Amino acid sequence: MRLSVAIFFLFVFCNAGHAQIKSRQISIDVHPIVSQNGKYYFNQQRVRFETLLLPLLSLNDTGINKNLRVINLLHDGGTLLTTGSLVYVLLSSGNQQQFINNFYETRSIIIGTFVATLLLKATGALFRNKAIKRYNSIVLRPHAGVSWSDNVNVGLTIRF
Repeated sequence: MRLSVAIFFLFVFCNAGHAQIKSRQISIDVHPIVSQNGKYYFNQQRVRFETLLLPLLSLNDTGINKNLRVINLLHDGGTLLTTGSLVYVLLSSGNQQQFINNFYETRSIIIGTFVATLLLKATGALFRNKAIKRYNSIVLRPHAGVSWSDNVNVGLTIRF
């Protein structure tokens, strides 16, 4: 009973903190993302992929957002898979005799989890590359714009 009450209050207070955050707009400079040997460079600085989420999401492109959702899904699936297999192995090896009897089963679960996690990470890397290619194709294409103020300004921007 106490545990459920504690979880309830923890949930309420965590959500109350999120409700008080005010949103604000942030302007982001748009630069192409360079990927070399699994390393990412943004604005001539080496960054991790997690740092690139803000520029990727700033374009609000459906293709990029879809790829990022798949990346998050694969990451969450890998986490659930490893956690679930760890819990199963720990609970199934209650005593030493039972652990010896289930040794081959436990080894198969650990190896299978390792291989599945590697496949999920490789698939996530493919979707990362797709998102970055889509981002770069949007950023590097020619832009034309018109701005209205006291004078009419017409401009064409081509990036190389």
